[in-house]
Amino acid sequence: MEHQVIDEIIRRKGLFVDFGFEGPTDVGFDGAGNFIDFRKARSQATWQPLIGVEVEQFNGIEIGIPYVDKDGNKKYNEYPIEIAKAGMWMMDHLLNRELSEYVLAGAPYLRIPLHRTANIVQGDALKVDWDSVVSFRKLSYILGNPPFLGVKNPEYSNSMKKSVQALVQDIKTGSLDYVCGWWLKAARIMKEHPSIKTAFVSSNSITQGIQPTIWMKYVMSLNNVIVFAHQSFDWNNRGAKVTVVIIGMEQREEAPEDRYIYLYRKENKNEAVGELVANINQYLRDDKSVFIETVSTPIDSRSVMKQGMKTLDNHNYLLSDVEVKELNTVSKNMRQHVVDFVSARDLVTNNNRPIIYVGDNDPEVINYPLVREKIKATQIYREGGARTTRAYASTPTKMSKDNGILSNIYAMPQTTSGNRNYLTVVLYQYPMIPSQGLRWFKRDDWVFSLLSTRLHMLWNKAIAGRLRKDMQYTNTLIYNTFVFPKATELEKKTAIKLAMQMLSIRNSHIEHGEIIRDLYGEKMPNDLKESLQKLDVFVEGLYLKEMGWQRFDSDKQRTDMLFSLYQKYIYPKAKKHMNAL
Repeated sequence: MEHQVIDEIIRRKGLFVDFGFEGPTDVGFDGAGNFIDFRKARSQATWQPLIGVEVEQFNGIEIGIPYVDKDGNKKYNEYPIEIAKAGMWMMDHLLNRELSEYVLAGAPYLRIPLHRTANIVQGDALKVDWDSVVSFRKLSYILGNPPFLGVKNPEYSNSMKKSVQALVQDIKTGSLDYVCGWWLKAARIMKEHPSIKTAFVSSNSITQGIQPTIWMKYVMSLNNVIVFAHQSFDWNNRGAKVTVVIIGMEQREEAPEDRYIYLYRKENKNEAVGELVANINQYLRDDKSVFIETVSTPIDSRSVMKQGMKTLDNHNYLLSDVEVKELNTVSKNMRQHVVDFVSARDLVTNNNRPIIYVGDNDPEVINYPLVREKIKATQIYREGGARTTRAYASTPTKMSKDNGILSNIYAMPQTTSGNRNYLTVVLYQYPMIPSQGLRWFKRDDWVFSLLSTRLHMLWNKAIAGRLRKDMQYTNTLIYNTFVFPKATELEKKTAIKLAMQMLSIRNSHIEHGEIIRDLYGEKMPNDLKESLQKLDVFVEGLYLKEMGWQRFDSDKQRTDMLFSLYQKYIYPKAKKHMNAL
C-alpha cells in the first residue's frame, strides 16, 4: 500500500527534478529525536507533499535538557538540538533508501556530503514566537510530539500550567494536559494563516473525558477541523510505553469530504486500517460533534451516584479472622461496626474483606484496645502522608468521602476494560463500605436495569476518560448526562423483571464458583448473554418508541441518538456547570 501511494504521488506530480519531489515551502516541528512517520498521512491528498520534504525545510524548537549551574541557576544544555539535527539526517537517509528501492528500481540515491540540515533553535515552544523561527508566510505544516504530561503528573509544574493558560483567555485550562498548549497555539496560527496544517502525536487523554469539551471546542470554534486521526495505539517513546493518538487539522469553511480515521485492530496492533468517514468528532469517532459538559447532580429523580470512601488508613482498619472473632464477642453494638469492605478488585472477584468502621466515633468502639491501636496507627500513617492525607491526621477515625451508607446499594468499578460490552453493576446488602475505586447509588432497580444495558456501555465508550485503554466511569460526565428513556410504570416493571432475571442467572454462576470478571469477559456464558440481550432489546425499544423509529441499523446510530437526546434534555442545564471548571 505504501509503495502504491508513492507511485500515485509520482503520477500526480509528474517528473521529479534532482530526485526530489515538489514539496511544501517549510515544515515546523517540535521534539528532539521524536519524529512523526509522515507516511501515516499519505491517504490525505493535501498532506501527500510531505513525502518530498527536504531536510533544510524543517524548522524546530527544542528546550534542551535542564541542569543547575554552579551558581544555582536552572539552564538547558544544547545536546538535544544536535541530536535532532542528526536524527533528521537519519530519517532523510532512510527515506532516500526507500526512494531508491521502490521508485528508482534499486539505483542508489545518496545525499553525501551532509551539507544541509534542519533549522532548530533552543527555547520553550509555548513561549517562543514561532514566526521568529520560520516565517508563517513560508510555513506549510506544523508537526510535533509535544511532552506527554498529564494534568495530574507531578512534573507538570505550575509554571507550565501558567504558560498554557497564557495562550488563551477564553477558556480555563486547569483541567488540560500539557500537550493541549501546543494545540491552542497552533489553532490560532491556522486561523490567521489558513494554508497551514497541523498534526501532533498526543497523549490519548486529551480526546477523552472532559478535556476535549474544553480545548477542542475552542479549537473548532476557529474553523479548524479534524481531517485525519489515528485512534489510540501503544507507542514506545524513549523506552516508555505510552498510549497516544495522532490528530491532523486544517482550516476549512465547509466540512471536508475526505476524512479518515485510522484504527488499530486487536489482531494486528502495528498496522493501521484507514476508514473514510463523514465526520471526526472530539473523541476521534465517526459521530456527531456534540460537546458533553459535566453535570454535578442528576436533572431528574434518579438515584444520586457517589464515589466510594477513601479509608486513608494504610489497611490498618482491615480485620483478620482472629480480630473479627474477638470483636464479635464484645457486644452487639461492636458486631454492627464490623462491616464488609469492597474494592474494585473485590467486586470483580466476588470477594469482600471485614473492616472496623469507626466513622461515627461510637465511644464503645473507639475506646476498645484493639480498635484504639488501629486508630493510633492510622493517625501516624496520615501524619507522614501527602498534604491531602495529612489534613485527616487530626481526625483519624474519619474517612474521606464518607457518604453515610445506610441502605442497600448498587456498586460498580470506576475502571472498566475497553473490551467489555457491559458494565458490571453489583447489588450489596447494608452494611458495607465501597472503596474509592467504586461508584455506588442507593438501590434503584430501574437505574440498575438501564446501566446494565449495552446501550449505556456505548455511551460510556463514546465519552469516558481512559487510563491507557481502560474506561474511567464518573457520575458527572457519564451517569448524570445519560438520558433515560421515557417509560410508563408498567414498562419500568418489565425492564426491572428482565434485569432481575439476568441478576438471578449471574448469581447462579457465582454460586458455582465463577467470578464476575470472567463472566463479563470474552467467554460470557450463553444464558447470561441471552438475558442481557433480552434486556437490551426491551430498553432499546423504549428509545425507538420515543424517537419514532422502527429499529437501529448500527451502533453509530445508537450513539448519535444518545448525543441528540443529550443536546435536547441535558445540555441546556449542563452549560452553566462549565463555568466552574
